[in-house]
Amino acid sequence: PNSLLEAMATGLPSVATNHGGIPSVIRNGITGLLCKEGDWQGISEALLLLAKDPALYARISTAGADFVGDEFSAAKQITNVENLYREAIGPYMGRIFLAVLFMAIVAGCLGATAWLMEVVVDEVLKARDQNRLWWVAGAVLVLFSVKNVAEITQSIMMNHVGLRVIADLQNRLFA
Repeated sequence: PNSLLEAMATGLPSVATNHGGIPSVIRNGITGLLCKEGDWQGISEALLLLAKDPALYARISTAGADFVGDEFSAAKQITNVENLYREAIGPYMGRIFLAVLFMAIVAGCLGATAWLMEVVVDEVLKARDQNRLWWVAGAVLVLFSVKNVAEITQSIMMNHVGLRVIADLQNRLFA
């Protein structure tokens, strides 16, 4: 009922049928007037009632605007989304922590690789120290291996968590 919420937010009194999600927005006689579905006579009577009773018109207009302002404010929506995220990822925080740890390992390997390149340039190439060449080559091989395993593990873990969160949300929405 988005258009209904928009109308209420502007202070228009709302008359609608008791259908779908509308009763969650309109509290009959408080934030609007509800009629039975297909009851055109009831809708016309509700509209006439609002036209004839300025106090009711004003009370419903104010209550509707207040309801939308309270229930659908930016602050409340942010809180709702934050809570949804907490509920959705809460069961997977251990895996997310491990994935972040693997990301840190990847970053550490990249930093160590950059440091090793300085060693290669300074000590192996400039000083022509061939003894260090095997050590550097082995270290680069180990770092790349660790980095790749960490990247793959992190990627698999986050993909699993993402898919589980989506599946959990779908189950909540459509179960």
